Amino acid sequence: MFPLRDETPPTPRRSFTRTLIVINLLVFVYELSLGPALREFFFHFALLPRHVSLALSGGAPAAAAAVPLLSSIFLHGAGST
Repeated sequence: MFPLRDETPPTPRRSFTRTLIVINLLVFVYELSLGPALREFFFHFALLPRHVSLALSGGAPAAAAAVPLLSSIFLHGAGST
């Protein structure tokens, strides 16, 4: 049987996990609402090898790889082709 509730008080770690789940769900729903603009959204916020190699070689600012590194954690392949 699956437990329906427990006596354990919420911890900061548990709250952090729930927050990550909510953020992932919100980003997923946003991706679904983009329609044809989804490809452009992925191009800007997904971690692409090109962004990383340009940043490492000095051909682009480090933010070109740092921002997608963080934002790609929350992206899903919703309808990507």
